[in-house]
Amino acid sequence: MWARVLAVAGCTIILVFAVALWYFDYQKNLSIISNWQKDYNSLLTDKGNVLVQNVQLTRQIRQLEQQNKQLVADNSDLTEEKQDLSDGLAALAQKIDTLRNRLIS
Repeated sequence: MWARVLAVAGCTIILVFAVALWYFDYQKNLSIISNWQKDYNSLLTDKGNVLVQNVQLTRQIRQLEQQNKQLVADNSDLTEEKQDLSDGLAALAQKIDTLRNRLIS
């Protein structure tokens, strides 16, 4: 009879120990899942922020490209005006030389 009592008590202890181990493992897994969910949500937030920054940078790039095109066009106009002024100065210098030669002769 005592053997039966000891067997039942031993089985009960083993069962309680097994349940305690299972519960500990269960709580540990819940903690891991909770941390994983926090990390995942953080990554989703970071992804959203990166996408917003990407859109902003893309807009800035387009604006800068437009500004660059305008500056290239302005530079081309200024180069043409510079050439016109240079040609005008060369022609004026030629006329001055011609007039100086007439005055000298």
